[in-house]
Amino acid sequence: MGRLTIDGTLDVQQFWPNGESDADTTKLVIDVASGQILYQPPGESPRPTTAFNGAFVKLYGSRKPVVKDNKLTVRLQGIDAPELHVQPQSMK
Repeated sequence: MGRLTIDGTLDVQQFWPNGESDADTTKLVIDVASGQILYQPPGESPRPTTAFNGAFVKLYGSRKPVVKDNKLTVRLQGIDAPELHVQPQSMK
């Protein structure tokens, strides 16, 4: 357990109608080299972590880097976010 803090920017232009992201998936732009990912164990002070350097997930048998081009894809869970790319329909 502990707290993971990522300091970066969130470009709202990525969301529909200007972009293609829905409300529950975002790309957080981070600068990994400057120590913007911090880990804080319980009862301790936050400190930079390199745990994500070179980290990957397997997607259909291929490796997908966790951080690519200084971008980290973050999926927000536990929120009721609309599919922004779908045109709302009126109830009849």
